[in-house]
Amino acid sequence: MPLLDWPQPVPSCGVVLFASIEPPGMDAFGGLRDRGFDVVADANATPGDWTLRIGHPTWGRATLNGPIAKVAKLVAASASADGHLTRTERETVTRARSGVTLTVDALGESPIVARKRFLRFAFAVMGTASVGVVDLLSQRIWSRGAIVDELSIDAELDVEGLYIRHMISNSGPAPEWLHTHGLGEIGAFDLDILNPDVAFSDLRLDTVRAIAFTILERRAQMGEELELAEPEGTIAFVPAEQFMRAAAPEHVALRDSDAATDEAHLVNRAVVCEPESSPFAMLAGRPTPSIFLSAPEPEGMILQASKAVSDFMARRARASFPLLRATFDALRGDADVFVKLAYDSELPALPKEHLWFRAHGFRDDAIDATLLSAPFGILAMQAGARGWHGIDRLSDWKLGTPYGPVFPWFTAHSRTARRRAR
Repeated sequence: MPLLDWPQPVPSCGVVLFASIEPPGMDAFGGLRDRGFDVVADANATPGDWTLRIGHPTWGRATLNGPIAKVAKLVAASASADGHLTRTERETVTRARSGVTLTVDALGESPIVARKRFLRFAFAVMGTASVGVVDLLSQRIWSRGAIVDELSIDAELDVEGLYIRHMISNSGPAPEWLHTHGLGEIGAFDLDILNPDVAFSDLRLDTVRAIAFTILERRAQMGEELELAEPEGTIAFVPAEQFMRAAAPEHVALRDSDAATDEAHLVNRAVVCEPESSPFAMLAGRPTPSIFLSAPEPEGMILQASKAVSDFMARRARASFPLLRATFDALRGDADVFVKLAYDSELPALPKEHLWFRAHGFRDDAIDATLLSAPFGILAMQAGARGWHGIDRLSDWKLGTPYGPVFPWFTAHSRTARRRAR
């Protein structure tokens, strides 16, 4: 079964950004014909209002509309919150002053397939002059380098590409309100985490992603509870409007700004709370923000994942292996690299174990790595054993750089490392 077996209900749309006050005119995109596209201009087009229909034999059809002026405000709002941009990329995209809209026809496919197809069209339209692309569904900005990285990975777009995270601090340096945008726009719902652990800015990015997986798989439902992780990782999804009516004033105040009471921050949105059986919720007698997500990550915590998610993560891990190697080489091997490898278990109840190793080096088809902990059901493997392992076993990886972590779904710091190594 595919990871998401439901179609994105709306077309993918965005703005291709340019630094010039006036974007390229309609004629500038005629070169797409030389790259295998058919391009048809609207009969009533004028320099100030034009439409192009573009088609590709594999990717389908899309529409370009132009021009759009005064995009600086749109870009500034998204760029400041987008952790997927490097500092240099953020400076580049904030130079945008104009753009053209790109709408890619829906084909009844999964959001992670539809949005990857959007990026293929966007990269073709960018040419050499564009400074980036804003995905209007997720509010995420894609730099040229980010799109190049993503299109080099022969797998569906990660769910991380379907939303953006905003971290709000109202009264001090510590974050008080983490929330997403983008999931509600495609028929699911967005999430709010109040008083989030400070590690959600980097080391716990995968926890937000794990919640997003459950929402998009329909395992998480508004108004219900979910066992997200072990140990003690049960959470509840309280509709935002209900939370604002029923929660304690000090908790309401964490998201009670002008923004928190507009439709975009109330509709199709849940606040992640304690389950009703929690002593904190029972004592309060009202919705209470999740303690599990406010406290530091418990030692030995394991995020739950369905088989479809695990299979998807393994596909992306293997498909992004060249990116892992390129980053490792750019750092001249001076990096902490951990790889998760799958091995058959001897236990009937645990047919396969996914084990973490520390990686030391790479070949085209193998990884030199040391097993970090003893498996439960593989007697021949012991913690501390070092050897070469085929990349066909790779199911996840993470790499530490001086600039921040890199994952198969988060590559900004990889681009910084590779740029500085040139």
